Amino acid sequence: MKVGLVGYGYWGKIIRTYIDKDDNFELIKIYTLETEQKQDSFYVNDLDEIAENPDIEAAFICTPVSTHFSICKKLLSKKKHVFCEKPTVSLNDDLESLYRIASENGVILYTDYIYTVSDSIQMMKQKIGELGEIRAIEGNICQFGNFYQQDSVYEVLGVHLFSILPYLLPELSVDFCRRVDWEDLEQYGGNASLTANNHICVNFSFSLLSPKKERKLSVYGTKGSMVFDMLDEVATLRQYTYSKKADGGYIIEKKNDWKYDERNNLEHTLKVFYESIDKGNDENQYISEKVSEILHLLKNHADGENQL
Repeated sequence: MKVGLVGYGYWGKIIRTYIDKDDNFELIKIYTLETEQKQDSFYVNDLDEIAENPDIEAAFICTPVSTHFSICKKLLSKKKHVFCEKPTVSLNDDLESLYRIASENGVILYTDYIYTVSDSIQMMKQKIGELGEIRAIEGNICQFGNFYQQDSVYEVLGVHLFSILPYLLPELSVDFCRRVDWEDLEQYGGNASLTANNHICVNFSFSLLSPKKERKLSVYGTKGSMVFDMLDEVATLRQYTYSKKADGGYIIEKKNDWKYDERNNLEHTLKVFYESIDKGNDENQYISEKVSEILHLLKNHADGENQL
């Protein structure tokens, strides 16, 4: 399948290496404003050279979030399948409009929520029923950078954990929302607290100013817990089964560990994108809609608590 790449900055260059390695795709055009790098027909500074090209069937979008809506709309209207970096858009109405355009033109809009193709998170989904009734989910993502002037920490880092919620909880409803930003550093750090499905306590924290990189998610149930730690060198996923003691408290009865290679999830997500096109359906849409809903709630209720 011949494809185009829109945006050739830090992430666009990374995506290109994975497109080049994937036998399902052949990259024939890159749209970039940095045309002084190379002056040839492969690099273009007019988006129409991708949108109007009859040979290009799909496009990968690696531009700032604020540009996603207009670029997606143009490409979907020209019957191009679209792979868009996360989040697709921040507003629910915009997302609904894009999916309507995609449906009308018989193409797929796929958002790169890469944690949903993680082997560790997929195993967590398989095993989550063994934890009993889910009571709490907590997570932490932190690093130093990358910094984007127009995007908040919730859009840069938060969407990774937000996307896992609807993946693990397919009947997800968000019933309570509270956001706490760091004073004077609200773009670079914050905390999001949610109540999901009327009773699950969710607490996520994010930082773009941490010298130590972390990627962790823990799920707690009435019969056990699971911990995902992408950077753990021994086990990227751990499961603990526990039971109540007669005199109070709990005792761990069983422990399972799994170690997966989390370094090449981009390879997996490109294959899922191609399979979505091949099958003519987009299971990724539900996740995109729920992430957009959470971002919308957090953006509109940044000052204190919100009971829906």
